[in-house]
Amino acid sequence: MPNRNAVQNLITKFRKTGSFDNAPKSGRPSTSKSKEKVVEVQDMMLKSPKKSVRRLAQQADVSVGPAHKIRRKSLSMYMYKMSVVHELKDTDRPACVDFCSWFLSFLQDNYEGILDTTFFTGLCE
Repeated sequence: MPNRNAVQNLITKFRKTGSFDNAPKSGRPSTSKSKEKVVEVQDMMLKSPKKSVRRLAQQADVSVGPAHKIRRKSLSMYMYKMSVVHELKDTDRPACVDFCSWFLSFLQDNYEGILDTTFFTGLCE
């Protein structure tokens, strides 16, 4: 059974507009859903993958937010920052082996393309 307020809102909307359709939304249309913009941004990123989001937004003629959203959601491209970490010592080996064992069992149960998006270096040698 529908909620009383929902029915009342529909009656009010019908009396005002003569229809049950939603009013057209105001505001700027979403650029992240525009296929042309997604293709344009993808081409720019293929030509210059190290391009910053601000530069990308400027060249694609969109705001920084939508440019970032297109990169993340539509193209599955995530920004990263290289960081230098400490050198692995002999005392780190047991923890590394434990992690590798856990990760292998994790892959057997939950593999959904995680290796396609994960980059490892300096594993237990």
